[in-house]
Amino acid sequence: MNIIYILASLLIQAYHSNARAVTTSPMDPTLPAGSDLNITCTLDNSTTYTSRDIIWTTSYGKDTDRIDPSQIDIISDLEAMLRLQNLAMVNDKDDEYHCYLPNSLWHGTVLHIGTAPTKPTLNCFSTNIIDYWCEWSEIEFTNLKDTYTFEYKYQNSWRTCPEKVGEFRCNNSANNPGIPHRIRVTVTNKLGKASTQINFDSYTAAIPRMPSIKKVEPTNTTLRITVQLQPDAGRYKNSLRYQIRYCKNDTNENWKEDSDDDNRYNQPITIIKLEPYTRYNLQARSQFQYNDWSDWGPTYSAQTLEGEPEGHVDFNITATNYTFTRDILVQWKKFSEDELNGKLQGYQVTLWQSDCQTISEQHNVSNFSVNMTIHDISMFDEFYISVVAYSSIGSTEAAEKKQIIDHSDVPGNVSTLSVQSEEMNATVLSITWTPPEKPNGVITKYNIYYQEYPNGYVDGLSLNSEQQSYKLGNLKPFSEYKVWMTVSNNAGEGPSSVHVTKKTSQGTPGVPQNVIISNITDSSLTIVWDEPNEINGNIKHYKIKLNGTLYFETTQSVMLENLLGDTVYIVSVSACSESLADYACGQEAFPKDTTKTLIGVPGPPQDLTFLKDTTQLQWSEPKHPNGPIDHYVVTYNNQYINETEKVMTTSLTLLISCDVTEILHYKFLVRAVNKDEYDSRRSGPASEIYDNFECDPDSSIATLILILGFISLTFVLVAYIYRSKYHDKYFKKWPEPKILQIVIDPELSPPPREKEIFDDLKKRPNSKTSIREPYTKIVTDENQNLETKGTQEECSSTKAQQALIKDSMICLLLCLV
Repeated sequence: MNIIYILASLLIQAYHSNARAVTTSPMDPTLPAGSDLNITCTLDNSTTYTSRDIIWTTSYGKDTDRIDPSQIDIISDLEAMLRLQNLAMVNDKDDEYHCYLPNSLWHGTVLHIGTAPTKPTLNCFSTNIIDYWCEWSEIEFTNLKDTYTFEYKYQNSWRTCPEKVGEFRCNNSANNPGIPHRIRVTVTNKLGKASTQINFDSYTAAIPRMPSIKKVEPTNTTLRITVQLQPDAGRYKNSLRYQIRYCKNDTNENWKEDSDDDNRYNQPITIIKLEPYTRYNLQARSQFQYNDWSDWGPTYSAQTLEGEPEGHVDFNITATNYTFTRDILVQWKKFSEDELNGKLQGYQVTLWQSDCQTISEQHNVSNFSVNMTIHDISMFDEFYISVVAYSSIGSTEAAEKKQIIDHSDVPGNVSTLSVQSEEMNATVLSITWTPPEKPNGVITKYNIYYQEYPNGYVDGLSLNSEQQSYKLGNLKPFSEYKVWMTVSNNAGEGPSSVHVTKKTSQGTPGVPQNVIISNITDSSLTIVWDEPNEINGNIKHYKIKLNGTLYFETTQSVMLENLLGDTVYIVSVSACSESLADYACGQEAFPKDTTKTLIGVPGPPQDLTFLKDTTQLQWSEPKHPNGPIDHYVVTYNNQYINETEKVMTTSLTLLISCDVTEILHYKFLVRAVNKDEYDSRRSGPASEIYDNFECDPDSSIATLILILGFISLTFVLVAYIYRSKYHDKYFKKWPEPKILQIVIDPELSPPPREKEIFDDLKKRPNSKTSIREPYTKIVTDENQNLETKGTQEECSSTKAQQALIKDSMICLLLCLV
């Protein structure tokens, strides 16, 4: 409520431009019920209104809730007072009073009316001596916020709750069981506080939890009971004692308690002298030694076991005979449960086969019935019948079994017999039949006899009585067989059926004989063969496989064309019959030798491309070279040339010279050439492309200048490095030519009066080229004064040489640019 009030006040302040004009006091007081209170409303000096203009209301923003003016006193022009008497407490609601001026802001106060707290009710409990908890009740309504504080005294100091659970519970532990804890709960609000104190000793006050029964082990007269130990028993579990009480399931009022009250938690409790096959209700309770007992735990139901049944059931049988079957009525007297030593579950009627060991039928009959009928028992078998009564743990002994005699006779023949060939299996005949119309007993087996027609050996086999079809296998394909049957029962084997003659389906042919490959060329070969020794039907065609490719031929030879040259072929031949089976084709036959075609004409080269930036023509080997490629023949022409070249690789670089700017229209043809077994060249078809090349002579001249400049620069650098490192070691220093001296330093080189003289050329050691010997200058008398400068001239000459080389390099670079 206060939050809504504050937010509303802030919004109104933001809306109105004038400042707050009124102030109320006191603000939000807390008062006991029945109190009187005067609320004043004061105006500030910024308004032109007086206190008589003040409007009082009990709801913020609602003029309809105005207060009666008779409760308002005018104290001065700037102050008015509202008188309130005997304020009443309203549940979960506070009173509001507001004052304001016309068209101005509101200001108000909230009154909290309540009562001081009363003492709470405090109780503590323990179920394991170590741990305990305390609960206290909520006090009467005060209309104020009440705060509950739990404290316990330990080592002369009060401590707060270590584990509070909800508002009215605290969990704690007894550090020293046997020493009582001083415990108190204090309730506080704005009008006062109240507390309740108690002393609690968990050692003497602990009452265990209600125990439950964990397990019951019954016999026919006893129940051995194990009690479930409570999970928080702790270290005092050895002081727990248990007691059991029990009663029959149908008499919950007659409880009997176990006389032993010193039963430990880990010791099963046995109740004796109980009635067999009787259900009992069981409960357990526990206590810490010398403390009070817990309440009785939840009820556990258990039943004693049954005793061994005794005696046997007397019965009679009556037969009603039909043509092939009979019904047997079995009757007996109700069996006494006293002899059964348990509850009668029912009766079990068993029909045994003639060996008295194998069960033919078994029927469970309810305990209310005293007869049953076994229907549709064969007239042609011998049986025995027994009847026993049973409980949940066993049955009585059976009386002497009573016999049902066999009325069997020799059976008739099968009603129908069908023999069919198998299209998908040439070695099988499918035989189906129907049982005889007169079995004259229980059919024990069916007998099948067969022979290869007309004079084959007679063979046979026997099948169980449940079968009415059979696949006769391991026969010869495409062969005729005679088949007949007989039926057997307990009286013997019946007469033979009609004889049915049927031919097996066509089978898989044998392996073709004498496969020969002949007339081998570079693109064809001929295969001939003989038919298989075992055809097993009619030959439909022969399947020829050539490197995985299939061909079919109805004759015993075939010529295969459009083959690749110089290629190894794996050839196989198999014979196929007219059978519908997936495996109608027999095994493959292979020639003795490996087959390889002759070297043929190569196919056209692939990927023919002209690279204009390098003037290179490229291609790749033919898809079908039909032999080893010997070389390629390349023909190219434009407006001015028509050239043919023999190339050993798969590329050719063309030298194209241009005198003028123009476009050259090129046609390129490339053929692959093989060399066959007779050393003859065999040229294949050509691959050709057309392409244009744009000539630019200026570009060619510029490229030539660039190459020559690079060669010159390289020569100057090598000469300089050589002179700097190696020349002075092996040769005398070359004098500078006079003209170079003048260029380098004109002041040090006066005009010569005599010509320079050079020595003749001679061979440098380990060199085939001629070089000049070092030469000397001819110095006139006028120049002799320069010789005295010595080292100065030599240094100047070296610097001049370096400068000359540097200038030469710069000139060459400028030329290149």
